[in-house]
Amino acid sequence: MGAGDDDGNSISSDNDDDDDDDDDNDNDVDPVIKLLALLYSSVKTFVSCVAGAFSEWLSEHPDVIGLVLPLLLKGLQDRSLAQSASMSLKDLVRECQLHLQPYASDILIAAKV
Repeated sequence: MGAGDDDGNSISSDNDDDDDDDDDNDNDVDPVIKLLALLYSSVKTFVSCVAGAFSEWLSEHPDVIGLVLPLLLKGLQDRSLAQSASMSLKDLVRECQLHLQPYASDILIAAKV
């Protein structure tokens, strides 16, 4: 009764503590997830708004166009970003037309939707 009973109680007590730790971890993770969602939304908005301002620079650095263009094309599908994404895309096409040929079909498909 002595040692075996203590071990059994100790294990169940440890399990109770683990449940409390899980609750604490859940409380810590929730604000982090909310912050990540906010940052992701902010980054999308930022890219949609300022990509056009960098279109002249992008024409001199065409290797970066492939990173920016997909974000703008996705922005066209998002109501909250569509206007800024389309204005940035217009600027990008005006300044970088010589570098956009590989992306022409992607741009046309995104524009149809």
